[in-house]
Amino acid sequence: MKLYLIRHGQTNANLERRHSGWWEAELTELGRTQAQNVGKILEGMSFDKVYTSDLLRAVETQKLALPEIDAEQTSLLREINVGNIGGRYRSDIIAQYGDKYINDYGVYDFRSYGGEDHAAFCERVGKFLKMLEDSPYESVAAFTHGGLICSMLDMCVGAFVDRKIAVCENCSVSMFEYSDSRWRLKLWNYKGEL
Repeated sequence: MKLYLIRHGQTNANLERRHSGWWEAELTELGRTQAQNVGKILEGMSFDKVYTSDLLRAVETQKLALPEIDAEQTSLLREINVGNIGGRYRSDIIAQYGDKYINDYGVYDFRSYGGEDHAAFCERVGKFLKMLEDSPYESVAAFTHGGLICSMLDMCVGAFVDRKIAVCENCSVSMFEYSDSRWRLKLWNYKGEL
């Protein structure tokens, strides 16, 4: 099975340096253009199933990229839950929490803000993957979020990969393949033709 993970287009939160999480952020004009462009990359590909996170930015990206496909929305594909800091400017969060936030962000632990930590996030992602593993699908596309795609990478390599190294750009395509009871990374952060 091949799983193509597509990050949503640029949002107002990305542009304004707000921490999104489950906070609803809208695509910018550039984000809408990026979504249409990733549609051109995916054009002509055949997917047995298309999923999208149920957050607005992923839904809107999917509808612009593959307008003829009615994707199934699922909360399993949401970004990590950052709790009560969702929607806040990063500079304000740092001013309030200082090094604590910087350290928490560095290891994806948002429990003290009412959100998830990396382990809970990966457990949620694992439920989505298990659903795919038990399905008859050979090729799946999923429109989701940068944190989820990076966490999928973590799960493949068996360690937390520093987010300064594992950059996942808006409307990039990453592909993971499932065979021999294991997920493997085959394509990362791609923005050209497939």
